[in-house]
Amino acid sequence: MKSVSKTVFTLVFLALILFGHNAQAQVEKAFVTEFENGSLYVINTQTNAVEDRITLGEGASGIVANSNCTLAYVVSFETNALFVIDLTTNSVVDSITIPGPGSSAEIVITPDNSTLYIEGQNGIVVINALTLATITSIPIAGNVQSIAITPDGSKVFTADSNFYYVIETASNTIVDTVAVPGPFDVDTFTVSPDGQTAYLTNFSSLGPGGLIISTATNQITDTLPRPPDSNSPTELGFLPDGSKAYLTDFNEDFISQYDPVSNTFTGNFTIGDFGAFLDYTSDGNFAYIARLGAVTVFNTQSNTVVDNISPVAEGDEFFGVAVCALGAGVAEVPTLSEWGFIVVVSMLGIAGFIAIRRRKAVV
Repeated sequence: MKSVSKTVFTLVFLALILFGHNAQAQVEKAFVTEFENGSLYVINTQTNAVEDRITLGEGASGIVANSNCTLAYVVSFETNALFVIDLTTNSVVDSITIPGPGSSAEIVITPDNSTLYIEGQNGIVVINALTLATITSIPIAGNVQSIAITPDGSKVFTADSNFYYVIETASNTIVDTVAVPGPFDVDTFTVSPDGQTAYLTNFSSLGPGGLIISTATNQITDTLPRPPDSNSPTELGFLPDGSKAYLTDFNEDFISQYDPVSNTFTGNFTIGDFGAFLDYTSDGNFAYIARLGAVTVFNTQSNTVVDNISPVAEGDEFFGVAVCALGAGVAEVPTLSEWGFIVVVSMLGIAGFIAIRRRKAVV
């Protein structure tokens, strides 16, 4: 009997190896806010098909997803609302009115998924991401334009028309205030994936393309050059590995490729008018770019447009983008395929038959 048991165990183990598969398959999706009618588009990055359109409310703008892509947070510029979306069911599970005078457009989350920082008309509102309770408000005299957080979550960068500000997240206090040299029209903050450098773009047609800031010293170290023919630099978005970035231009029909090592722009590539915010698939091979009239899918390896995803509803205008993989960070559980199940059952049946025969033989 012991030899039979050992044989069965060995055969079952081999069947699990040969016929097993992982139950958790990650599906990467692009979540794109739509400003005019107030919705959130859910796009499958494998097919570029719109899988869902979630109604939120007029002015849906900034979006951020938590690290395991289970929840997204969207702010409304028009209604000053914060929406919490369950990304596994594509449903709104909570919403609040953001404290303050309004005009909230952008949002970031700490790496531990615990805290939200939302830029508003006169400062930054800090909100507990789990309870949606207000932790504090950080007043800023001017009209806040942008917000970005370092990868380690230790600092938040924001700016108004005349200054940029560095907030220490441990104390939620402004630790540096630096004048923005003119001519300069503050637009969007970005922090490089290695966390060493922050970039602030200049939406004006005058002056440099932006500022380059050391996150260690919080001081300006250089200027970002202006790409050829650029009129309104918007967001500088880095690939996940930090090897290069692309700069959108709201009033031109191209994006510009940026080399952070040489601090130069190496080419313009046509995508269509009104490019706003962008995000990348986890491998960095595709950028999803929110434009007023479409979501453009751009191949970063060939520098070509591979798809344009049109609005579902008349008047839809795209704004913010977050790309993430559902199930990211969740342990994969091995399960049996149908054939594996058949093989295991058959082996157990054979083993049982052999055992019965041996018992009869002994009797």
